[in-house]
Amino acid sequence: MSSLTRPRSTAWFYTRSCSVFVFLIWLTGYSENVIAQEIVDRAKWLTSAPAEYQRLLDAGNVTIQASDALLQQKDKVGATEYKLQVGYRFNYKMESNTQQDGIQHARVRVTYQRPKFRISHTIHVESNYNPPDPWSHRLMKHEMDHLAISTDPRVRAIVDGVLGGSLLIDLRWEQTSPPSDRQIRESLGDKSVERISDIERLIQIAYDELDDLSAQGNRRIDARGSFFKQLYSVEWLRSTKLKSFADYSTEEIESWLAKVPKSKLEIHYRENW
Repeated sequence: MSSLTRPRSTAWFYTRSCSVFVFLIWLTGYSENVIAQEIVDRAKWLTSAPAEYQRLLDAGNVTIQASDALLQQKDKVGATEYKLQVGYRFNYKMESNTQQDGIQHARVRVTYQRPKFRISHTIHVESNYNPPDPWSHRLMKHEMDHLAISTDPRVRAIVDGVLGGSLLIDLRWEQTSPPSDRQIRESLGDKSVERISDIERLIQIAYDELDDLSAQGNRRIDARGSFFKQLYSVEWLRSTKLKSFADYSTEEIESWLAKVPKSKLEIHYRENW
């Protein structure tokens, strides 16, 4: 049920000192191209979910609402919308600055503090969707697979790796004078937003792969364990060809993922690997 969408971002910029600043980023992705419509109270569903789903619902900060017009337009019966929020701080140190042919080149070491992280979801259903037990219904099971992907603890590990460490970034400006502190901060801010956008795209790619493999939730995934296990692996990250991850070695990425024990992933997904 997924289609790739352009992320929407909003940023607040706070100057803590001449070299430290904070961003709060909202990035929204979808298992369908969805727009907010009238919220329908289905709180009773959320409170009656079985334990295996309750973990996902709590981790995903989930609401459920009816979106008849949107779902009719897309010829779908359900969709999951996710919103990624990342708050981060960093400082920087200029490593080198040269000028050649009217171009300023700077190499900057950026050091991030551990970012704040939150992800929330809205599950969109038709207003007449009211099965006796929604959690045993095929539609809701499929949406729970989407939810499991975007609340996978490896997502947080990747966020911490990309926006919680230290790395060198090369910047350039078409000018003869050295870059100002403001120019450097703005450029580093743009680079950081690009990295968060790529993390959002990772989730979207995983959503799309789930939909392709399950025929939009209409076909059982036989090798469930293998599918979910390979998501967010080094090989899978490389296969996405997203620019942000080219800056990191295989060893660095593996060190991020190693912080999530296999047992935690087995608990996260409702079927054993």
